[in-house]
Amino acid sequence: MKKETISKSEKHHLYKEPYDEGRIYLEMKDPEFKTIDNFYGAVHEKKIILTIPKDIWDELKKHNAE
Repeated sequence: MKKETISKSEKHHLYKEPYDEGRIYLEMKDPEFKTIDNFYGAVHEKKIILTIPKDIWDELKKHNAE
């Protein structure tokens, strides 16, 4: 079984894996991102902020991944 492409360009690939029906995957070339570790007393929260270029976002919105 192969991955099912939802949207693809030179900059990105949005797809589903046949073995993982509960997730959708987004590969991006040279993504801009930052990671954040927040500590609130005993609570530790990890975050990633991914900056998605508008042209890729517009392309992704065209495709309903349901």
